Amino acid sequence: MLTDEQTFRQKPFRVHELLADVPLHDIWVFHLPGGKDGLTAADFEILVFGMMDELQERNPAVKGLFQLRFFLGRIFHWDDAQPQRDQALSYVNRLTPADRARSRVEPGSKSELGWVVYEFDNEWLTEFINDTVQGFAFVGVDRQANEYTLYFTIYVKPISWITPFYMALIDPFRRILIYPTMMRNVHQQWQQKYA
Repeated sequence: MLTDEQTFRQKPFRVHELLADVPLHDIWVFHLPGGKDGLTAADFEILVFGMMDELQERNPAVKGLFQLRFFLGRIFHWDDAQPQRDQALSYVNRLTPADRARSRVEPGSKSELGWVVYEFDNEWLTEFINDTVQGFAFVGVDRQANEYTLYFTIYVKPISWITPFYMALIDPFRRILIYPTMMRNVHQQWQQKYA
């Protein structure tokens, strides 16, 4: 039986080629029964990220972790904007003219996490760069006869010597608390809207 990662890598998503040199850090796969025809990756991106503020309000532990991260970011200047560096490193620069024409939003547009690399009908990729990581969040959608399969992945490219230490520090909190809470929220919203 194929693993989630093997199944994901067999899907004809543009992200596989575009981020071929970036390690896949996390993958979450959801089989969501029902749903109406015509849902796009943007609809699923809203399911994954659209309720972040409400999620933090409902879960004090998640809210506390985000507040701690942003507090440390201010102290150590992890999140200070470096537009020239960020623009030079951005994978928006790797898009082909065909990618840009296909994108439903302008590549490089601001997003909740950073900026959109591209948004296709069935794929959405956003990028964020700071002094700890160059990261990418991906949402991919595959429509089957009576369900949607949602692929939510995180890619992490080291940006400095701090990246492996930073990721080792935050991984337990992300994998044990933050992402499972987000994913429960995805299932709840799906049931309410589409099941």
